Amino acid sequence: MQLPKYRWQRILHCIGGVAAIFAAGSLFAGSSVDLRQLRFYPVPLTEAAVPTDGASDSGPASWQTPTVDTHAFGADSLDRYQREIAALRETEGSFAAPLVEPLSALARLHQQRGEHEQALSLLNEAVQIDRRHGGLYSDGQRALAEAMIVSLRAQRRHAEVEEKYRFLVELSSQPGVASAAGRAEALARLGEWKLESFQRRVALPDQGQRQAASLALGRLGSQQVLNTHFAELTEAQNCFVEAARLLIESEDWTNPTLFAAERNLLRIFYADAHRELVSAPAATPAVSLESARAGMRRKAASLDLGKPYQQGEAAYRRMIGYLKKDPAASVAAIAEVLQGLADWHLLFGKHAEAELQYRQLQTFLELTATPAEQARAILAPALPVILPGFLDSPLVSLPQPDQPPFRGYVDFTFDVKPQGRAANLAVLGSSAGTDAAITDQLSALVQQSRFRPTPAGTAPVAIRYYYRY
Repeated sequence: MQLPKYRWQRILHCIGGVAAIFAAGSLFAGSSVDLRQLRFYPVPLTEAAVPTDGASDSGPASWQTPTVDTHAFGADSLDRYQREIAALRETEGSFAAPLVEPLSALARLHQQRGEHEQALSLLNEAVQIDRRHGGLYSDGQRALAEAMIVSLRAQRRHAEVEEKYRFLVELSSQPGVASAAGRAEALARLGEWKLESFQRRVALPDQGQRQAASLALGRLGSQQVLNTHFAELTEAQNCFVEAARLLIESEDWTNPTLFAAERNLLRIFYADAHRELVSAPAATPAVSLESARAGMRRKAASLDLGKPYQQGEAAYRRMIGYLKKDPAASVAAIAEVLQGLADWHLLFGKHAEAELQYRQLQTFLELTATPAEQARAILAPALPVILPGFLDSPLVSLPQPDQPPFRGYVDFTFDVKPQGRAANLAVLGSSAGTDAAITDQLSALVQQSRFRPTPAGTAPVAIRYYYRY
């Protein structure tokens, strides 16, 4: 049952410019480590904790999560809400409007304890009571639907999750409730769900998506739907485009949903440009990755980059336009978008355009008299940025509270070349017991990654990569 999860991880790594070479049998030879489960957490070497007793460093203190007995949490509150609900039912009846609030509160407590079936039962009861008094599209229905999504997602009841997101879109369009900002937010959330759904479905064994890998997504705003799992991307794209259109027409330039929609469109355009990788056979990830890179280089040389590149560039140009209309836009926010546009050029092999855009960013920081320390953090951060920044990577995964403790670390140094490739890799050391296969895996991932270039003369980066599996 590990194959679907692994295959999607492989796809993400390939799309993000990171080869999933751990599928190669040579890396497993003589190793007791399941490299498919390996994740690295980078910290600047100067900030890494140094053990004083010879023990392996367990990672930064800020990442250590205390053990909490979630089942015991809220026991007193559970009893209190149960008594309140029983009293209301006895005095005011089983469909009394005041029951909605304690039922919802009790459901949240069950969610915190991981008891999602009980939570959903309570929320369903609250929904029926609220509809009895306020109708299908009452204000309370939104909060109840959002609460139900939490438990439905936890139980992986995907069809019901999507039903709730569609209900929220429908609710946002009702007379007296509708607003451009509210509808845009609901559409964006549905789009995010469809994008997540695509990621989940494409990780399954091929069910026709490979045959449609050469088909382009519909044009912006098009309702075209492909008869494959790539239809998820098309619908997500339509949701984000409509959300952006609503906010643009209402001149809501500073709404976070507007920028979130544009960034999600970038993810879709990038995936569209790498369809061959998404649908590549699992047995040949490295070959597929190199073939895609070669194809990208040929397209860049002939200026035939297709719609995804142009659409992504247009998205960045729009974001720059939004920021120009915001007098309170910060230097950091503007720099992030300028930098993202340069990254986009680089990812599609447009090196001259990327270099020009990076120089324009430096000029912008100079013209705005950005303090040297802030400019350095933007142009040459202690941790090099892996491109594209809007996709996950095994080198920048954020630790989760329910994950096991760190197994050890590897200290690493390398240069970042103007085209974003790592060079002069060197292993400085590692924690006791670190398997050689782990070090080899890290070296391979770094070599296959694309990093944001740093200014000329920048010192090599030194990183401690904590790992767990």
